[in-house]
Amino acid sequence: RVMFIGLKAGDKPREWINTEPWEYELTPYRALFHRGDKEKKITIGYEFCKNKPAMVAAIELTNTSSAAAVFELYTHLEASVKTSHTSALQSGAWTEFDSAGSAIYVNFESTETANSRFFVANASQPPFDFAADGTITGPPGTAQNLWIKTGALTGGVIDKPETKRPVAAFVYKKSLAPGEKMTVTQIIGSAKPDEGKELVKYLLENHRRETELYEQYVLEKVYSEGIIETGDDSLDRSALWAKAILATSRHYLDNRIVP
Repeated sequence: RVMFIGLKAGDKPREWINTEPWEYELTPYRALFHRGDKEKKITIGYEFCKNKPAMVAAIELTNTSSAAAVFELYTHLEASVKTSHTSALQSGAWTEFDSAGSAIYVNFESTETANSRFFVANASQPPFDFAADGTITGPPGTAQNLWIKTGALTGGVIDKPETKRPVAAFVYKKSLAPGEKMTVTQIIGSAKPDEGKELVKYLLENHRRETELYEQYVLEKVYSEGIIETGDDSLDRSALWAKAILATSRHYLDNRIVP
């Protein structure tokens, strides 16, 4: 696992959101997962940008209790990467934080990764705290994690030229009245060394439009090109789904998103 989420509701102890099955809604261009109880409802989703190498992840937390309470949300993304050709793990990087979008940048100075930058930026609820050094946060999903023990992070980064295990960890806090929501929107992507902040600025302003364009692109490929009709509903639906999967099979290469 590379992504971990923790939660504290009111005066209840901090806990990890576990991996038990959730209700879900799945399309080729978006995934949504739902779960709730008497205190809270959580919706987690992700979708993709049409023209930029980035995805948009959102967590919506709703107070379903009868009383106001302070909710605390912790997200932890292991920021190591693998090379595209050999799948070699690259787990050493230096990191930085930018107040514009409360963004964490992870910088890999390796020819195998083309000196790329990985970023996580916040497009809605601003974080209360952050950390970008995995040696400080401790192992996620365990009782030894810094947030689970203290509820705080350090704001620590990995200063250049030192390289360590990078993470993008954030804490969000908000007092919610009954029925009120807190929405965390993270833009996760990659960039060349000289274009990271410019790309993040664009995505902070245009990420909704980018995901809408991606959805539109997939639907047009499915319903407007190469129509297949056999008269068998099951077979026709399978053909539509297959066309959608082919439309989403794209990756970023040499400044272009290609099949």
